[in-house]
Amino acid sequence: MGLNFLLNTGPMGTGDLEPLAYENMAKLSAWMKVNGESIHGTRALQGKETASVPATTKGDVRYLYLLPVIKGENPPAPAQVSMTGLDGTYQAQLLDDGKMLPVTRDGDTLVVARPEGVVANTVRVIKLSPVGK
Repeated sequence: MGLNFLLNTGPMGTGDLEPLAYENMAKLSAWMKVNGESIHGTRALQGKETASVPATTKGDVRYLYLLPVIKGENPPAPAQVSMTGLDGTYQAQLLDDGKMLPVTRDGDTLVVARPEGVVANTVRVIKLSPVGK
Protein backbone atom coordinates (compact mmCIF):
# COMPACT_ATOMS: atom_id res chain seq x y z
CA MET A 1 0.00 0.00 0.00
CA GLY A 2 3.09 2.23 -0.03
CA LEU A 3 2.90 3.47 3.55
CA ASN A 4 5.06 3.67 6.66
CA PHE A 5 4.16 2.60 10.18
CA LEU A 6 5.23 4.83 13.04
CA LEU A 7 5.26 3.82 16.69
CA ASN A 8 3.04 6.22 18.58
CA THR A 9 5.03 6.55 21.79
CA GLY A 10 7.22 9.05 23.55
CA PRO A 11 9.16 9.34 26.79
CA MET A 12 7.63 10.04 30.18
CA GLY A 13 9.00 12.87 32.36
CA THR A 14 11.72 10.49 33.61
CA GLY A 15 12.97 9.91 30.06
CA ASP A 16 11.81 6.29 30.10
CA LEU A 17 9.05 4.88 27.94
CA GLU A 18 5.87 3.46 29.41
CA PRO A 19 6.29 -0.25 30.35
CA LEU A 20 3.68 -1.19 27.74
CA ALA A 21 5.84 0.43 25.04
CA TYR A 22 8.72 -1.90 25.93
CA GLU A 23 6.36 -4.90 25.84
CA ASN A 24 5.05 -3.88 22.44
CA MET A 25 8.56 -3.31 21.06
CA ALA A 26 9.54 -6.81 22.26
CA LYS A 27 6.53 -8.24 20.40
CA LEU A 28 7.46 -6.28 17.27
CA SER A 29 11.06 -7.49 17.53
CA ALA A 30 9.93 -11.13 17.79
CA TRP A 31 7.60 -10.67 14.80
CA MET A 32 10.40 -9.11 12.74
CA LYS A 33 12.75 -12.04 13.45
CA VAL A 34 10.23 -14.34 11.77
CA ASN A 35 8.71 -12.03 9.14
CA GLY A 36 11.42 -9.43 8.51
CA GLU A 37 12.02 -10.59 4.94
CA SER A 38 8.50 -9.37 4.12
CA ILE A 39 9.44 -5.86 5.23
CA HIS A 40 13.13 -5.22 4.45
CA GLY A 41 13.76 -4.23 0.84
CA THR A 42 10.15 -4.58 -0.26
CA ARG A 43 8.07 -2.16 -2.30
CA ALA A 44 4.41 -1.56 -2.99
CA LEU A 45 2.91 -3.73 -5.72
CA GLN A 46 3.78 -2.45 -9.16
CA GLY A 47 1.89 -2.00 -12.42
CA LYS A 48 -1.21 -4.13 -12.89
CA GLU A 49 -0.72 -6.19 -9.72
CA THR A 50 -3.44 -6.07 -7.07
CA ALA A 51 -4.22 -8.18 -4.02
CA SER A 52 -7.27 -8.72 -1.84
CA VAL A 53 -5.16 -8.02 1.29
CA PRO A 54 -2.24 -5.65 1.91
CA ALA A 55 0.77 -6.88 -0.10
CA THR A 56 4.37 -6.03 -1.00
CA THR A 57 6.88 -7.18 -3.59
CA LYS A 58 10.60 -7.97 -3.62
CA GLY A 59 11.94 -9.26 -6.93
CA ASP A 60 9.79 -12.23 -8.02
CA VAL A 61 8.37 -12.75 -4.52
CA ARG A 62 5.12 -11.30 -3.21
CA TYR A 63 4.11 -11.05 0.45
CA LEU A 64 0.45 -11.07 1.45
CA TYR A 65 -0.45 -9.83 4.95
CA LEU A 66 -3.32 -11.42 6.87
CA LEU A 67 -4.47 -8.81 9.37
CA PRO A 68 -5.88 -9.87 12.73
CA VAL A 69 -9.54 -9.23 13.39
CA ILE A 70 -9.94 -6.24 15.68
CA LYS A 71 -13.52 -5.91 16.85
CA GLY A 72 -15.20 -2.96 15.22
CA GLU A 73 -12.16 -2.03 13.11
CA ASN A 74 -11.87 -4.59 10.33
CA PRO A 75 -13.90 -7.48 8.93
CA PRO A 76 -12.98 -11.13 9.51
CA ALA A 77 -10.28 -12.48 7.21
CA PRO A 78 -11.65 -14.11 4.06
CA ALA A 79 -11.43 -17.90 3.57
CA GLN A 80 -9.09 -17.21 0.68
CA VAL A 81 -6.89 -14.38 -0.51
CA SER A 82 -6.12 -13.50 -4.09
CA MET A 83 -3.62 -11.68 -6.25
CA THR A 84 -3.95 -10.59 -9.87
CA GLY A 85 -1.34 -9.58 -12.39
CA LEU A 86 1.16 -12.44 -11.91
CA ASP A 87 2.16 -14.78 -14.73
CA GLY A 88 3.38 -18.31 -14.16
CA THR A 89 3.02 -20.79 -11.34
CA TYR A 90 3.45 -19.79 -7.69
CA GLN A 91 3.66 -21.57 -4.37
CA ALA A 92 2.45 -20.11 -1.07
CA GLN A 93 3.96 -20.54 2.36
CA LEU A 94 3.24 -19.03 5.78
CA LEU A 95 6.43 -17.38 6.98
CA ASP A 96 5.92 -18.04 10.69
CA ASP A 97 5.45 -21.82 10.59
CA GLY A 98 6.55 -22.79 7.07
CA LYS A 99 3.20 -24.38 6.24
CA MET A 100 2.57 -24.66 2.50
CA LEU A 101 -0.83 -23.40 1.35
CA PRO A 102 -2.80 -24.54 -1.73
CA VAL A 103 -2.65 -22.15 -4.69
CA THR A 104 -5.04 -22.24 -7.65
CA ARG A 105 -5.39 -20.02 -10.68
CA ASP A 106 -8.61 -18.53 -11.99
CA GLY A 107 -7.62 -16.75 -15.18
CA ASP A 108 -5.31 -13.88 -14.21
CA THR A 109 -5.97 -14.41 -10.49
CA LEU A 110 -3.96 -16.54 -8.08
CA VAL A 111 -6.09 -17.80 -5.20
CA VAL A 112 -4.53 -18.93 -1.92
CA ALA A 113 -6.67 -20.90 0.52
CA ARG A 114 -6.38 -19.76 4.11
CA PRO A 115 -6.48 -22.75 6.45
CA GLU A 116 -8.72 -22.67 9.50
CA GLY A 117 -7.18 -21.01 12.52
CA VAL A 118 -4.56 -19.09 10.54
CA VAL A 119 -5.70 -15.67 11.74
CA ALA A 120 -4.18 -14.90 15.12
CA ASN A 121 -3.82 -11.77 17.24
CA THR A 122 -0.94 -10.65 15.03
CA VAL A 123 -0.27 -10.14 11.33
CA ARG A 124 0.48 -13.40 9.52
CA VAL A 125 2.44 -13.31 6.25
CA ILE A 126 2.01 -15.49 3.15
CA LYS A 127 5.05 -15.68 0.87
CA LEU A 128 4.19 -16.19 -2.81
CA SER A 129 7.21 -17.52 -4.72
CA PRO A 130 7.46 -18.51 -8.37
CA VAL A 131 7.87 -22.26 -8.86
CA GLY A 132 11.01 -23.33 -10.69
CA LYS A 133 13.11 -20.21 -10.04
